[in-house]
Amino acid sequence: MDTPKIALVTGANAGIGKETALALAKQGFQVWMLCRDASKGEEARADIQQQSQNKNIQLLLADLSNQQQIRQVIENLKAQISHLDVLVNNAGFMGYLQRTTTAEGIESTVAVNHLAYFLIAHLLLDKLKAAPQGRIVNVSSVMQKFARLDFDNLQFEKRYKPMQAYSVTKLMNVIFTKTLARRLAQTSVTVNCLDPGTVNTYITKTYSRFFRFLHDLSRPFLLTPAQGADTSIYLATSPEVSNLSGEFFFKRKKAK
Repeated sequence: MDTPKIALVTGANAGIGKETALALAKQGFQVWMLCRDASKGEEARADIQQQSQNKNIQLLLADLSNQQQIRQVIENLKAQISHLDVLVNNAGFMGYLQRTTTAEGIESTVAVNHLAYFLIAHLLLDKLKAAPQGRIVNVSSVMQKFARLDFDNLQFEKRYKPMQAYSVTKLMNVIFTKTLARRLAQTSVTVNCLDPGTVNTYITKTYSRFFRFLHDLSRPFLLTPAQGADTSIYLATSPEVSNLSGEFFFKRKKAK
């Protein structure tokens, strides 16, 4: 009996992450869902199992703003798997109107949107290298195009704006992807990132009242989570991109 391919998807209880986990489950992957909320995670896991008819779906719990929790949960995962075929860094956070920091003193948007990606990928590199062809997929955003890195203000102590912080962390995802791809060039592991498009997801819950109003008006024109997950699934599974690394994708195509 063939050993199933193994995937880890962060933020897999809703939106793009759930649709990504579901698609991988339908393809026969053993899927590990890394979520923050136990009840929402269990509900999503049961739904994915039912829709995919794949019972090999597991739930891991951690707050991705907390590096200690990330380290603990990834060590727990590593003890249970021999390799990892796919890592989808999907979980995202849009900051509140006021700047907040984590228990470890890191600005919350940077902690969840960039440092969690960075830490999870590095902690799992040995398992990804143990797979026939490991793939890392980092979910970025079109907002990265409007960002500029200020190395004297990487945690937004000055001039904090939620949308600006989000955009900068999405640019960090792209830079991280390209840098890690160079460092893994002599291995079987590929790293790519993507813009999922403008998707109707729960990330807008931290918007201001005005931006939530604008978002609600635009809902009929937004992509569904399933449509938004399409490029993530493509990068995670398609043989067409098996030799591509360090690229940024939109609608399954390399983009600037």
